[in-house]
Amino acid sequence: MAVAWFVGPTLGSLTATRVAQTVDVKPAAVVGLLFLTADIANLLMIPSPAWLWAVGIAAPLGGAALGYVLGRVKVDTIVD
Repeated sequence: MAVAWFVGPTLGSLTATRVAQTVDVKPAAVVGLLFLTADIANLLMIPSPAWLWAVGIAAPLGGAALGYVLGRVKVDTIVD
C-alpha cells in the first residue's frame, strides 16, 4: 500500500504536467493534494501505525514532486 501512495501521485503528476504542456507546477500540485487527501482519509478510517502515517503524508508529496520534474523534462522540449 505504501508503494502505491508514491507511484500513483508520481504517474498522475507526470501525466498532468504533460497534458497541461506547461512548466507551471499547479497541475502536479493538484494531483498531489488529491492523493494526500485520499491517503489521510484512509489513515483516519483504518487504524494505522505511526510509520504508516509518516509514509502516507510524505509519499504523495514526494511522488507529485518527482512526477512534475519528470513531466517538465518532456514539456521543456515541446514548449521551448
